[in-house]
Amino acid sequence: MRPCRTPLISRPNECWRFQRKVSPSKTGVEPQRTQRSLVRFKVDQNLPVEIAVALRDAGHDAHTVYDEALAGTPDPELGVIIQRERRGLVTLDLGFGDIRNYPPRDYQGIIVLRPSSQDKATVLHLFLSAIALLDHEALVGRLWIVDDRRIRVRC
Repeated sequence: MRPCRTPLISRPNECWRFQRKVSPSKTGVEPQRTQRSLVRFKVDQNLPVEIAVALRDAGHDAHTVYDEALAGTPDPELGVIIQRERRGLVTLDLGFGDIRNYPPRDYQGIIVLRPSSQDKATVLHLFLSAIALLDHEALVGRLWIVDDRRIRVRC
């Protein structure tokens, strides 16, 4: 396993990295997006469809599990599907944060949202604060745990 660049906490065979959130409104300038930074996503059933819309608006390819009639698919099956399709996953499902079952190196990236409240406005705000980092931080082979205060990145 390759280590993260400048890990803040590092253990054998593990890598955690902490990022402060980047607010698009605070930066004032939208970063130049390159073709390499575009990611293919699958948005889990427990998230509002507006997350897929926000990803598409940012230039990413985003499908929802509802788009593909996959609602209710068990997590292990969904894991196989996103691997086969080479898509990152955005979810509220903490099961995808278990690296024993879903090792980050085997996926195109997993983003697990941990909002303080699961109402639609809070979830959307949390996700939109994290999406700005896609221009600066690699997702492939990583697990992002996004909460109200920080983003933890696991290699």
